[in-house]
Amino acid sequence: MMEDNSMKIGEIAKRLGTTQRTLRFYEEQGLIKPGRSAKGTRYYSAEDVERVTVILRMAEVGVPLAQIRRVASLFPVLPDSQECFGHVQERLHSLAEQMAEQQRQLAALENELHEVRTHLNECLECSAHSQGYDKCHGCDKHHSLNQQPLMRLLRHAPVETLQ
Repeated sequence: MMEDNSMKIGEIAKRLGTTQRTLRFYEEQGLIKPGRSAKGTRYYSAEDVERVTVILRMAEVGVPLAQIRRVASLFPVLPDSQECFGHVQERLHSLAEQMAEQQRQLAALENELHEVRTHLNECLECSAHSQGYDKCHGCDKHHSLNQQPLMRLLRHAPVETLQ
């Protein structure tokens, strides 16, 4: 028999702004384990809703599924003890380090994008650019723009991927 405050899959999906397929996927991945009725209907408890909420938040900010699985695996398996909290603290520290590294990489990419924009604007404003590609191609500003790794990547990307 299910608890009176349990919800069916459609109800929890609507409440959390996700899809039933996402909830089934999380179940397939072992991240959640909703209760089942005798007929196989999934029922989610308040704890399941809380767990899915955290999983969705982690996924929204780009935490890889493997890391979500590691964090989710800590509960409810570990007992409520000092050892449990130490283990959780260790995992959370690791997650924070990974997120900090991702933020550093994102900041570096943003800086590179800013440099490309700056060089592109300088190139477009250059008098050689207005005189045609032959003059522009030999210009130092054009050369500087094409030395940017991100610009080289964009120049060689198929047009449909840039749209």
